Amino acid sequence: MDINIDNELEENENIIEKTEKEEDEKKEKYVFFIKPYLSFHLSEQTKTYFLYNVDRSLVINKYIELISYCDYFLFEMMYNMKYINKSKILKSLSKISFYVLQVINYILVLVENALLMYHYYRGYSLSYNEYYLEYEDEKNKRFIDVVIIIIIKLLLILFTFFVWFYINFIITFERNIIVKEDKNFIFRRLGQQNQHITHPTIFKFFREEGNLLETIALINEDLSFLKKLKLALIDSIILNIDINVFVFSFILDILFLIFGHPLILAIETLLLYGIFPSLLNIFKAFTEKFSSLLSCLVFTYLIIYVYNYITIFYMTETFDLGEVFHYESENYIQEPFCYSSLQCFLILINYVTRSGGGIGDVLPLISYKHDLNFFIGRFIYDLTFFIIIIMIMGNVTFGLIVDTFGALRDEIYKYHNDRKNICFICQLSRDGCLLKNIDYEKHIRDEHNLWSYVDFLVYLHLYDANNFNRIEGSVWDKLPERDYGWIPISSDAGEEDEDD
Repeated sequence: MDINIDNELEENENIIEKTEKEEDEKKEKYVFFIKPYLSFHLSEQTKTYFLYNVDRSLVINKYIELISYCDYFLFEMMYNMKYINKSKILKSLSKISFYVLQVINYILVLVENALLMYHYYRGYSLSYNEYYLEYEDEKNKRFIDVVIIIIIKLLLILFTFFVWFYINFIITFERNIIVKEDKNFIFRRLGQQNQHITHPTIFKFFREEGNLLETIALINEDLSFLKKLKLALIDSIILNIDINVFVFSFILDILFLIFGHPLILAIETLLLYGIFPSLLNIFKAFTEKFSSLLSCLVFTYLIIYVYNYITIFYMTETFDLGEVFHYESENYIQEPFCYSSLQCFLILINYVTRSGGGIGDVLPLISYKHDLNFFIGRFIYDLTFFIIIIMIMGNVTFGLIVDTFGALRDEIYKYHNDRKNICFICQLSRDGCLLKNIDYEKHIRDEHNLWSYVDFLVYLHLYDANNFNRIEGSVWDKLPERDYGWIPISSDAGEEDEDD
């Protein structure tokens, strides 16, 4: 939609007032308003971040987060207008894609690891210690190309740090504060600890206090040092996928320059999640079921602990001697496997749980003809261990992981389907538009453009409520009550949800 900045007048055929209609009135109403100039300062990165992180589990959650995020939208608009967009250089730097920088960084990681493989392929067959003692000078010559790549990568990372900390850090830090702390701030300031405060209370509050930037400054002053440190280091950096990849890469590169161990650069190849965020679902699968997985593993090891003492008192002969490798002499020697409870417990965990057939795979066969009683004991011992540890506990653990991945897959599918095929405003699906002979792309671009609704909310929060017309005043009054009846929801949305 083309915007005439000089006139700042835009027709928004998107905000449909439904609650104030007469019952027999079927014609939709459209709101015409002056689009605030401030709205032009919301970055595309923030729009993308909101679309990808908004809670889409329920329709009401979408509307709640849309209203809630207006706190942050307004702050970023003001910040960009006051600081960033006044400088052409800063404005250009703010448009830099961190994803592109991550791709370039990872390409350099692959190049330096390819060079390492090339050097070792050329004949470094000595052990690591021998290599460092006897070929120190040669190492510096051979690895100079890797060091050059690392220096180039460090320069790229330092440039990324400069851009992010100078432009994006404040935005990210304040976003975490606004989204997570503004309600707590209002609670403390107004003394309403036991009352349920809803958005946009903070907007009404900053109207009374002065302006939004001053209110944000008050929120910052109200936070403790440890809370700010947590929001800055953990929420804004360590948990921020845009920058934490560069932080980890920077640390690993410095460690390599100090110690020179190739393993450090090999670990750096694991930072692929910055390019493919879907890899984080692997960690999510474990974290969501962490307590269940942990309890299952602990219970498994407790059962093995019981079998440990059964082994010591009744099966010691079976574990009597075994051929093991002696590291210092570099020879194989005979050594008892169960001369102490600790060694026996570790043997059971290390060897037995990794055997597909259980403990019977690592123990010698017993004669049925000559040792019938011991054979029966071993039979019960091996079979119960296999059934309890390998079959039951092992499959329970794997089942938890598989179920979690299945639930994540369904959740991801539902999320992507909602983002690509369902109108954020009225919840009309792409298929529903086809049935009604409506162009879906035109519908979400012109009729129900999400960002036109954001512009309208910004307009309501910035202009004098005394000058609102009937529809604007009605919407403004409904916001604190979490009444979203003013948002046009398609009559087919509920039916489509039932079909799903």
